[in-house]
Amino acid sequence: SCALITGVVEYIIGYIGIYYLDMRLWDYRGLFLNFDGIICFRSIVSFAVMGVVFHYFLEPVTERVVGEISKNVLHIMCFALLFVFILDIIFSAIYRTPIMY
Repeated sequence: SCALITGVVEYIIGYIGIYYLDMRLWDYRGLFLNFDGIICFRSIVSFAVMGVVFHYFLEPVTERVVGEISKNVLHIMCFALLFVFILDIIFSAIYRTPIMY
């Protein structure tokens, strides 16, 4: 299910980027079993493996650790991550190198 769900989501996002936003966000053309350069075998397998690792190994550990942290510290951590995320969006928009197609 990790491979199927992430493959479909990756294809939909890549398709929207190319055909509606006129941007190629990533390019898998030339890779094994690629489909329109939007998804390929390697990306689907990578997402599937990492999904399984996350679900069975990282999620239980994270749940245990987060359960021991106070709510105030969690709020601060969430706002810090949100700030970094917003900075990433800004810098990505400014310094993005377009992929030609």
